[in-house]
Amino acid sequence: FIFIFSRILMTISGKIYPTKSKNIITLYKRIKSNKNNLGMNIGGCHIFSDKKITYKVFVSREIMKRNRKQKLNLETKKIFWDNRFEIAGKYKQILYFLRELDKSIFLDQLKLDGWKQLCLQNKEFKKNNKIPIKCILSLPVIKNKAMNLISIPNLKYYSSFENKKNFSDIYFNFKPNISLSHFN
Repeated sequence: FIFIFSRILMTISGKIYPTKSKNIITLYKRIKSNKNNLGMNIGGCHIFSDKKITYKVFVSREIMKRNRKQKLNLETKKIFWDNRFEIAGKYKQILYFLRELDKSIFLDQLKLDGWKQLCLQNKEFKKNNKIPIKCILSLPVIKNKAMNLISIPNLKYYSSFENKKNFSDIYFNFKPNISLSHFN
């Protein structure tokens, strides 16, 4: 359990070092006790259970107040955000994206204020959503200078037709530094 859960936490958090075993053992005891109050942060992740079905355990990226790191690979014209997402796409859109990044557009997590903004603009997202909100809040989004949502690529959301034209061919692929299937 310790090795597997440590690997899961490293994959979801984007960290390269494992969580301390004593913290994972504490988590294991809380899961095993079958309590509804499983919610805890460990290793850059938020672990919580379904309120209706206690045997379901979810792991999402911890919501942070500060901005995540982004790295640009000039050779491949790809951006890596939060050590977990590779941002790639059609050449013209990527060039536009790179030119505007940190000038008029920014990468951030959706967070609660972004979710509320999204639900006000499109009530269907809240009704048709089957993913736990805490998982959605950690998704990467593109925001403008006023911190308004422009795009949520993983949910195929664009705030306007112009933004859809500019960002629909940009993909946020989940490619963490440490994957579950590859052992370093």
